[in-house]
Amino acid sequence: MKTLDEIRKDIREIRYYYTHSKEISGCENLLGKNKVSELAQKYNAAICNAPIEMYVLYHFLCVKNLTQVAIADLQGYTPEYINRSVKKMQLFLRDALNDLE
Repeated sequence: MKTLDEIRKDIREIRYYYTHSKEISGCENLLGKNKVSELAQKYNAAICNAPIEMYVLYHFLCVKNLTQVAIADLQGYTPEYINRSVKKMQLFLRDALNDLE
């Protein structure tokens, strides 16, 4: 059963993975797939069942590696609203991933 702290740690790993995806792709060709690749796939599958706003938030946060402030500016929300939305997303992911186990 994943905790919220584990979800946050995983999200940091996934953000790094997508930020450096070109370099990682080259490494994977030489070394094999890193475990974070499978972790990203698992989280991507879970977020596909989320409400659309949460799905887009995950994309901005994890895939595009935008900060919460940048997301707020981009979408016309306050940083506080985005912060609350990120917490809801983390709870959703925790519940969705724990249901898969």
